[in-house]
Amino acid sequence: MRLVDIILKFRILSIILSLLLTFGIGQFMQKLKQDNSYESFFAEGDPAYVGLQNYYDTYGNDDFIFLMADSHGKMDVGFLKRVDSLVHRLDREVSFVDRVTWLGNAESVKSVNGSDTVSISPVLEGFDLSDGQIASVTAGAAADPAYRNRLISADGGILGIVVSFTEYPESGTGSVNEFRNQAPARIYEILKDYRDLDVRVVGSPVVSYFNDRDIQEEGQIWVLTGLIGMLVMLAVTTRSIIGTLIPLLTVLLSVILTMGLYQIFGFTLNMLAMMIPILILCVGIGDSVHLIAEFRSLYVEGVSKKEALHRTLKLISLPMLLTTITTALGFSSFVFTDLLPLRELGIQAAIGSVIALGMTFLFALPVLSFTRVRPLASGDAGNKEKITRRYDVFDHLVRLTTVPVIKYPGVIIILAAVAVAAASFGVMNLKIETAFIQDLPVTDPLRQDFDYVDGRMGGSMSVELVADTGKENGVKDLRFIRDLEKLQNYLDGHPLVLQTSSFLDQMKQVNRAIHGNDDRFYAIPEKQESVGDLLLLYESGGGKEFDKTVSFAYDSAHIQIRTRSLSTGDVRMLEKDVNDFVKRETPSLNIEFTGASCLLTWVADYLSESQLYSFIYAFLTIFAVMTLVFRSVKLGLLSMIPNVIPVVITLGLVGMTGARVNMVLVILAPIILGVCIDDTVHFISRYRFFFSKCGSYRKAFIETSLSIGRVLVFTTMISGVCLLSFMNSKFAGPFTFAWSSFTAFFVALVCDLMITPAMIMVFKPFGKEK
Repeated sequence: MRLVDIILKFRILSIILSLLLTFGIGQFMQKLKQDNSYESFFAEGDPAYVGLQNYYDTYGNDDFIFLMADSHGKMDVGFLKRVDSLVHRLDREVSFVDRVTWLGNAESVKSVNGSDTVSISPVLEGFDLSDGQIASVTAGAAADPAYRNRLISADGGILGIVVSFTEYPESGTGSVNEFRNQAPARIYEILKDYRDLDVRVVGSPVVSYFNDRDIQEEGQIWVLTGLIGMLVMLAVTTRSIIGTLIPLLTVLLSVILTMGLYQIFGFTLNMLAMMIPILILCVGIGDSVHLIAEFRSLYVEGVSKKEALHRTLKLISLPMLLTTITTALGFSSFVFTDLLPLRELGIQAAIGSVIALGMTFLFALPVLSFTRVRPLASGDAGNKEKITRRYDVFDHLVRLTTVPVIKYPGVIIILAAVAVAAASFGVMNLKIETAFIQDLPVTDPLRQDFDYVDGRMGGSMSVELVADTGKENGVKDLRFIRDLEKLQNYLDGHPLVLQTSSFLDQMKQVNRAIHGNDDRFYAIPEKQESVGDLLLLYESGGGKEFDKTVSFAYDSAHIQIRTRSLSTGDVRMLEKDVNDFVKRETPSLNIEFTGASCLLTWVADYLSESQLYSFIYAFLTIFAVMTLVFRSVKLGLLSMIPNVIPVVITLGLVGMTGARVNMVLVILAPIILGVCIDDTVHFISRYRFFFSKCGSYRKAFIETSLSIGRVLVFTTMISGVCLLSFMNSKFAGPFTFAWSSFTAFFVALVCDLMITPAMIMVFKPFGKEK
């Protein structure tokens, strides 16, 4: 063990270098930036990202913020003036605003003195109106499909304000969300001066703003509660200052190093990245706990400190190295996903697990060498150990598991198979969900605002649809216009759609205006030559909506589909229904869905693929490593089975409870496999060690359980409690991850203490007994 000799010889230098390295790299943590934008999910060449950028280039930013002002039956001049004041402040003070639209400035197309010329003026011109006139104007607007459920509710009691935005800057050090979040932050500041108005604020920038804020706050709480939980559990399980402080300091240094490298590599923080410190705490604590537990068990028996360290490292070095490799492989399974946050998590968590092992040798080991534990007299050592074991609650729990394993190993294997079969039904019910609002509890104020707007107005969310003709001025073709109208009419009648808007709305308004404002002519023209005339009349009259609805070359048209806050499944259903309709009724239309809502369906698809492929990759690579290390395919496969069981049972429980699988939960299976196999490695390695000495599977099992069982209980309890810190979240994803991962770790402990030895006794992978 030359490495141990070198570290012990230069132990002070090793500790100092560890601290200096951590301090130096840890300085970069201060430069970490947060980016939870949906754009950050994709690589630049990803088809979904390319489609979104093409949309931006043609139609501009699709972000909007919708403010709903409820008059509560008092739609009078005073209310309108307050709303007008609010609109002007929004237009002046909110960053990146393109336009702020409400009835006071919305386009109303009217004929000029009954001629074929039109003028465009606001729906609501001035406020020198009587209550009767206000009622007449609002009733007319509520009856007009161009404004109903967009700028005014169907009952005329609620006004809508639509804030649209210019493109965000591409240069600078900030992420897209740093620019996007400026608008909601300022809007909420402005609304403090309008407490007399009942205003609800929704839209994707609002979601982004609260998402970033809450994740940053919760991330700090996760780390703090995780450290406190780990400190308490270390104190309870080890009942010593050494056993508490050394592991805690080791993993804390590992976290600082890992997050400093995270910034050096150019990664940005997101919800997944905020989970890395807790994951490192969980995977890194095992090595130092095993190191200290084994060292103390030898040292108190009277073995010299140096000899105790040598024997400890000889016994656990290979298992520690192997567990680090398997854990890193579990995390690295995300490297091949198409989602950047998952890929970055996989890279950095894998590096973090290696760093934790390095700090165990470079920091924990030399610090441990300075400890002063009084060795027992050689004559009392055995008695003391026996008394301690007899009355130790952890030893008692481990002893309880040995009896059924020895008597009924076959029954235990059958029961495990039945549990897996039952859980498989829950696995089949797993559903992917990436919509942020769906991740909030119904009691959350933001969720309530979205639900309220969805129930009273034209929806808090939008899906963007682009119809491309493939040729310049193709949008002016009457056949295309008729097909587009069919599609828009279909969308207006779809149960998931609350409202649509396209350039056809302005065309119909102009057609109605030149026919004496007769609502019968709120329709597309019947002749081809009328199309160009209507479009020209609108633009010459001062209309400004076409830049959001048709491309500059008139080769494509845009339909904005306003919906409630839909789940990922609902968006996918809407896309399928529309595509089926187009194939059946308007096959000449070439349509494409885009925008933030549709990107989330791509995220869901990628998550579904990642969940399967990452688990397969983790399983195969870890199986290969276990087979090579143990030099046995049978033992390699046997070591994997007890770690697949926690995955299936846990995911089955998630499916049975109806919890949705989002980006947080999709990492669950590979992490369970990569982390829980650590204990299996230690257990099988120790089992084989004792079997080589005694030649009896039963005796080797009892010795293994008594020597390492309590340490496995320790690491499971410590890691499990640490993971429970994610329950301090109002988001469903981290909360579900907390209880499901805790469940997985508990099931994995049962598997290691009972199912693994039961299979070893039945299949005898170490050979014949002596």
